[in-house]
Amino acid sequence: MFFDFNKQIGLSSFKSNNIESIVPYVKLINQEDIIDLKDRNENKLKSNTEDELARNHSIIEYAVKVENTTTGFWNGDKTTSQIQGSYKYISNVSKVFSQWPESLPFPCYPPKKNAQDIDKFRYGIQFVKIPKCASSTSSGIALRIAHRHGETKSIAAAKQICSVQYTHESARYRSYKLRDINKSFLWTIIREPTSRYVSEFQHFKIARDKRYRDLSSLQIDKLMREDLKNLQIYPRAGDMMYYLSTEAIKRRRLAPMYDKGYKIKNINVFEEIVSEILNDYNFIGTAERLDESLVLLRLLLDLDAGDIIYLSSKTNGGYDDGRSNEGCVLIPKPNISEPTKQLFSSEAYIKFQYGDHILYEAVNRSIDETIESVGFERFKKALDEHKHLMALANEECLPNAVFPCSKNGVRQTKMAAANCYWDDSGCGYPCLDKLSEKWEKERTSQLP
Repeated sequence: MFFDFNKQIGLSSFKSNNIESIVPYVKLINQEDIIDLKDRNENKLKSNTEDELARNHSIIEYAVKVENTTTGFWNGDKTTSQIQGSYKYISNVSKVFSQWPESLPFPCYPPKKNAQDIDKFRYGIQFVKIPKCASSTSSGIALRIAHRHGETKSIAAAKQICSVQYTHESARYRSYKLRDINKSFLWTIIREPTSRYVSEFQHFKIARDKRYRDLSSLQIDKLMREDLKNLQIYPRAGDMMYYLSTEAIKRRRLAPMYDKGYKIKNINVFEEIVSEILNDYNFIGTAERLDESLVLLRLLLDLDAGDIIYLSSKTNGGYDDGRSNEGCVLIPKPNISEPTKQLFSSEAYIKFQYGDHILYEAVNRSIDETIESVGFERFKKALDEHKHLMALANEECLPNAVFPCSKNGVRQTKMAAANCYWDDSGCGYPCLDKLSEKWEKERTSQLP
């Protein structure tokens, strides 16, 4: 039976049984595909439980009935395009992320100093940093693991960190297809596609462009609406898909996804690419379930509780990292009008983001299945510990943390250099280290 994590412990996690949420996607799918999906579900009779099978059939039947109906994607002040119910399209695509084998050393190896040496991308902690996916915070976790385990796992040299990748480059650019799977741990964090689009638009097209920085919220909303109307539709997989794929997703492979009018006609290609991505990675989490994802990362790699605590990289008054030529810029909060919200359920937008929605659904399903695999009680205990430590971190470390941009928008990179691992990633780590050490002493002192 599908693991209803939200029901189990009352967290606002992903729900995969919301039939109504698939309605906008149904009209983009050919009738033949719905029939094919029904056939594929019938072929899974032996492997599915009765509840799971009944839900799959009811969703398909419901989809046929509401083919011409549309619903919006907006929920409160937050983008939630909510493709949850469409998991019927990827019923065969998910993965239980595996524990790092006890027979293998922890994937920590000395970094190569030669920047041109391709070998440095073949081993170590490899984090694919996708823009606007809690990426600075998550890359800080990758750096934290590398710093804290360099001396304790595989590297004997003092003050040596693990080889770690954490910057904005795609998996293909890093040649991760050639990595040694016995000496590397490849992971990433993705984000709900519509939420990521809005964040990317606000950050790069508004905040970092001085022509638009002083616009009112209504003017920004108008620009976003124009941007949505001008989306170029052509055979594509999705921005996150392209970032994560270890091989080139060539146009000739994508062409069968659409007919001449760019109506989605072949979901199998989407499924194939998503399946390949899941198989290439040791772990993929989501920004919406960041703490749950980090707890799973901890359990899979057998990390310490202190390895995954953090201070959000975007708690410094809403300013960015100050690396652009414009210095520290304030990221405006979205104020989306109803006409703009409606565009998020338009056919053009859905086709534009369809591949990433399929990927997002597959990852959420994989997270749930991995929670089942590690054991709910074990996971809940680790999550409770993490939440407790995070509360302490925000109480004790956040007030004195130094980021590259101050809360008043003043660049302070020299001060931040001693407080952050890199740029705005891992800021506050000296305090977090002390907190972790104190917590570990208290925990061990209570052991029998």
